[in-house]
Amino acid sequence: MKIKIALLLTLCTLTSCEVKEHKVLGLDEIRYVESFPAQGSLNEISHFKCDAIGCQSVKVIDSLLIVGHSSNWSIYSTDGRKCYGTCLSVGQGPSEFRYVPRCAAACFVTENDSTVAYVADESKGRIMRFNLSGFIDNGAVDNYPVIKSKALSSRTWDVTPCDSSSFLISQPNDDMTGFIRLIYENGIVRPIEATKDISFATVESSENINLLARVTRYNPQSGKFVEAMSYLNQINVFDKDNDNGITICHGKELDDLAQIESRPMPERMNAYISVSAFKQGFGAVYLGASEADVYYGKVKDTRIQFFDWSGTPVYRSHYTV
Repeated sequence: MKIKIALLLTLCTLTSCEVKEHKVLGLDEIRYVESFPAQGSLNEISHFKCDAIGCQSVKVIDSLLIVGHSSNWSIYSTDGRKCYGTCLSVGQGPSEFRYVPRCAAACFVTENDSTVAYVADESKGRIMRFNLSGFIDNGAVDNYPVIKSKALSSRTWDVTPCDSSSFLISQPNDDMTGFIRLIYENGIVRPIEATKDISFATVESSENINLLARVTRYNPQSGKFVEAMSYLNQINVFDKDNDNGITICHGKELDDLAQIESRPMPERMNAYISVSAFKQGFGAVYLGASEADVYYGKVKDTRIQFFDWSGTPVYRSHYTV
């Protein structure tokens, strides 16, 4: 009997009792958020009209609304009553793109009393400078490259411009199981110290690399990046020029990446689906529903969570579908 028990314990150790590695991603400081000091609901603006067909992203800059499409940007006043026209285009010309980037991912700054946008064109290995104020004033599309780098390529997962000399890239590893975050600045490419630990997190199979996907934005006034994770209940906030970083957890504990990867795809929860950065802080759209819930029409609303740059929750709104 003792021999049988010993054999059984050995088999359990080698096979069925194997414990998968516990994987959580977090920066140096983790803040757990379960409530917001204020909340409300969003109402539709009935008189607002714009061409939203094929809309890929939106961005509000002062009194302007930019609606990004696959082949151009459309510029409106924020009340929707005036359209300034379309700009940026797809083509082979020196100022044209192979794919028009999302306007929400561009970096908008003020230079010499003009609002300009730094826009990524990674398929051509460059960052473009677009004079938005000039387009509003006279319809001219003043768009030209300010950075050309081999760090930008078709392999680059996403690019977040910061200014005329720097940008953030997300680069997959060789076996396509994870990403490393890198900063290009004045011709030098370096890892971001604050994100080294989470950049080395990997999934077991390359087919699940999207579990590490996120939406990343940069705010030039604060000098900070914010990334909202698509399948994990967290937002990461880190500085461009130093080692500071915080992780905001939606709930009591961070999601376990290994546990999520073990679930069938329809049962995996969609967490954050978008994020926007501005001077005072950032807002992230939280879904909190699985693909199955979306397919069967069980999603009744989405929530927008607002934080200041210290990671403190400020306001939460919801919109009923």
